[in-house]
Amino acid sequence: MKIKSSITLVFLILVLNVLLAGSVSAKDDWLNVRSKNFNLIGNASDKDIRKVGAKLEQFRETFRLLFPASILSSPIPTNVVVFKMTGRTSLSSQNARTAKWTTLSPDISSRATM
Repeated sequence: MKIKSSITLVFLILVLNVLLAGSVSAKDDWLNVRSKNFNLIGNASDKDIRKVGAKLEQFRETFRLLFPASILSSPIPTNVVVFKMTGRTSLSSQNARTAKWTTLSPDISSRATM
């Protein structure tokens, strides 16, 4: 049952990424970067895709340390699609904590920055 809800959550995240990404051109350069547990595919820069991979690996390791009873090993790496950002130069030019929540909901953004 947990696997089914995890798959559903990953699917919803991917759908939201596609909807929020806007238009993606087929002529963009698509890169494939592999880490220990993730297969990252995207039209973002190599540097940005590697940053996302590093953050995901950090998150996974933190999750493993917080929940030692959980089974995180998988023979198949998780596929992640990374879209390049449009309309903003970078999150670092804004308050990063606010920028991450702004795309979800204004209510969450205002509570997250308090």
